Amino acid sequence: NFFASWCNPCRDEHPDLQAAWNRYRDQGMVLLGVMYQDSEAGARDYLEELGGDWPILEDPGARAAIDYGVFGVPETVFIAPDGTVAHKVVGPVTYPQLSTWITRLAGEAA
Repeated sequence: NFFASWCNPCRDEHPDLQAAWNRYRDQGMVLLGVMYQDSEAGARDYLEELGGDWPILEDPGARAAIDYGVFGVPETVFIAPDGTVAHKVVGPVTYPQLSTWITRLAGEAA
C-alpha cells in the first residue's frame, strides 16, 4: 500500500487496511506500507494517530513507486504467491476489495 501522511484519501482507507490486517495477518497475509514522497517522521506520526503495526518502508528516489507504476497515493498492489502483480487498486482501497483479493490469493497459495 503506497501512502503518505499528507494524503486525505489515505486516511479514508486506513480503517479498511487496519481491519484487513487484523483479520488476515495470522493467515499469512503480509501488508507493507510504502511511504510515498513523505518523511519517516510524518509516517510515524500518521501511524501513531491512526493505528497500525504493519511494516512501513521508505522508498528512496521513489524507485518502488516507479517500478509499480504509481501515479499518486493511495495505491494498493496485490502480489500473488509467485511474486507477480495480481491486481492493483488506484485510489482508496475498501475492505471488500482487500478481502476478495486476499482470499483469492490465499487460495492460489494453498
